[in-house]
Amino acid sequence: MIPKTNALYTEEARMVALSVHNALQGIPVAVKVANGSEVLIEDGKYRFHSYECKELNVVFSGAPIRQIHIGEGKYLGATMFASAIIDDLGRRVAAIGVIDEHGTMTLGEFVANDDHIEKQVEYL
Repeated sequence: MIPKTNALYTEEARMVALSVHNALQGIPVAVKVANGSEVLIEDGKYRFHSYECKELNVVFSGAPIRQIHIGEGKYLGATMFASAIIDDLGRRVAAIGVIDEHGTMTLGEFVANDDHIEKQVEYL
């Protein structure tokens, strides 16, 4: 099997983020490829190719699912539910974060959707 490049992971991660965004009825979703690009999906659109979301870095080490409070930018103070995207070799190849800008979800509700999110990313 040919190893994937960051560009391929980035495109796949972007598609996953858009799918999760749509499944969650338009909640903003950020995704970051390990050592690569970041993307933000808002209002059904791919907004930023180099979106700086430092909060996603925490799921590349330690707990793979985290509840984080955003410390800067447009969503300052909002809660993000972040999860590592893990490949079949157990490597954390990307991170995805659902931005709960209205404070309507709990970590338990996010984790309860984990099976649905896992199905979205099974081809990464």
